Formats: sequence, C-alpha cells, structure tokens
Amino acid sequence: MGNEKKASEAEILSHLLLFAYQETLRSLCVFPHTYLTHAILDSLIRICKRMNLGLVKGENLEDALNRYANTLKDSGLVKDAWFEKIGGEKYVFNVQGCLYARYVHSILKPEKLTCRFALIAMAIYEKFLGKRVKLADSEFTVDGSKTVIEPI
Repeated sequence: MGNEKKASEAEILSHLLLFAYQETLRSLCVFPHTYLTHAILDSLIRICKRMNLGLVKGENLEDALNRYANTLKDSGLVKDAWFEKIGGEKYVFNVQGCLYARYVHSILKPEKLTCRFALIAMAIYEKFLGKRVKLADSEFTVDGSKTVIEPI
C-alpha cells in the first residue's frame, strides 16, 4: 500500500504541474499561449510516433478517439471517457470518474485551464484532421471534465 500511495501522490503532482504550467503560460506570455500549446501538441504526436504508441493509430479520427478513450478506461485513470460529435467537426470529450479529480478539481477548482486528457485528445484531432484546434477551457466537475474540441 505504501508504494501505491506514493504513486498516487506522484500522479497528483503530475496533474498539478500541468495546471501550474498552463496558468503560468497564460499569465506570462506576451503572445497568445495557444502558439506554445500547439507546438507542444505537435511535439507530443512526434514523440508518440517515434515510440510507436497507439495514440497516433486509427483508421480515422473517430477510431483514434475511441481507442484513446478506451486506453484511458483500461488504465484505470478514469471510469469512463467518451466523445460526442455535436456537429460538423465539433466534439465534446467527456471524462467521468477521474482517479485524481477529487483531489485536484475539488481543491483547486480550476478555471481557464484544459484537462490534460483533453489536451492529448486535441493532439489526436489535429493529427487526423490536419487542422488546428481551438484551445478550449475544460468544464471541470467533481469527478471529471467536459471539453469542446473543434477547429479554429
């Protein structure tokens, strides 16, 4: 149990680090932070390709997004994750039962930030559609989040 608790604390710190990074980008950048975020998404896809991770695999966008949602569920990080197509090329990414949300979301009450799982979904979206996404703020709940993913 000791190692499990340490792993949980390490994961919570990882979650917090990304939130702190996003907040800092938004507050310090002279130019819009979205430029840096898009460069980070590009790097994520390049690294995933080099490492042959399933993140960049799929027949099409929907297949790749479903694979990603299943990967999150299979990992135990979330109880449920799914994408809803709400028109054209616009989706909502839903996360429920996030293992760390009760620690991070309920205590920090994040605003004007994007869920880390949604950022990865945005990278997949950009890779498969070849279009830049709007960097949307996630709506954080006690146990998850909702994030709109659509092109700029």
